[in-house]
Amino acid sequence: MDLAGSSVPIKVDSKRFLFTAAHVLDDQDLPHHVYGRTLKGRTPLVDLEGERIETVPPREGRDLDKVDAAILLLSDDAANAIAANHPFLGPEDLDVGGRSTSEDRYAFIGYPQSRFRRRPENRTKFTGAMFQLPGAAEDKYQELGLDASTHVIANYNLKNLVDSEGRQITPPNPRGVSGGGIWTLKTKESAAVGFHDPKLAGIAIEWKRQANAMVGVRVDVLVALMVAAFPDTRRFFPSGIQLPEISEPHR
Repeated sequence: MDLAGSSVPIKVDSKRFLFTAAHVLDDQDLPHHVYGRTLKGRTPLVDLEGERIETVPPREGRDLDKVDAAILLLSDDAANAIAANHPFLGPEDLDVGGRSTSEDRYAFIGYPQSRFRRRPENRTKFTGAMFQLPGAAEDKYQELGLDASTHVIANYNLKNLVDSEGRQITPPNPRGVSGGGIWTLKTKESAAVGFHDPKLAGIAIEWKRQANAMVGVRVDVLVALMVAAFPDTRRFFPSGIQLPEISEPHR
C-alpha cells in the first residue's frame, strides 16, 4: 500500500464530500483509497466509496493540468466511518470569494510521503505536517501562468526556512501533501499567536521545487465543481459571490 495524497472532508446540506487534487484520485482506483486516523500506530482503514467528480485534464495528461481539482461524493457508509474520527467542514468554513495575496500567510496541511510508515501485521502510521508559508507576490503567479483568483501560491524554499525565532529548520519533503487543505492565516501577527478564524482557502496540488513554491487551487474552484455537478448546493453560498466557470465536469 502506498500513500497517494491527502484530502479535506466537507459537508453541504446532507451531502458529504472529500475535496482533493484530481491526480490523487488518479493514482488509485476506488475502493482502494484509505482514510484513517493514527491511534498508537494503528490506523483504521476505510474504503472510500462514492461518486467522483473532477476537472477534465488537457490532452497532454494530468501532469499539465493547472486546475487538478476533484471532489468525491461519499457513500453514507464511508462518510459515517470518516465522521467517527474527523469533523466535516461546512460552507461557513470555506474562504469562498477570496483572492490570494502576498499579505496573507497560508498553512498547508497534509500527510507527506516521507512521514508515512508501514508497520508489521499490515498496520500503517500516517503522520501529518503543517507548513506555515508566506503568500507569493503577483510576479510569481505570472511566472507560473496562474491567477490569484483561482490559485494559491506560497513561497517555499526547502533549503532556506526558519522558525518564528529565526532558527534554520529542516522541514519534511512535502510530496504527499497534494489534496490537503490550505488555510488562510491572514497576517503574520495572527499566525504568531495561533490560528485566528482560519478558513479553508484551497487544496494543495503541486510542489514546484525549482520555483520554490507550493501551489494550490482555490476552494472557489472546488465549490464551482460541486455546484456544476449538484446545483442544489449553490444556495448555501452567498449569491453575490462569483464562482469560477467550470467546463462540464468528468464523472
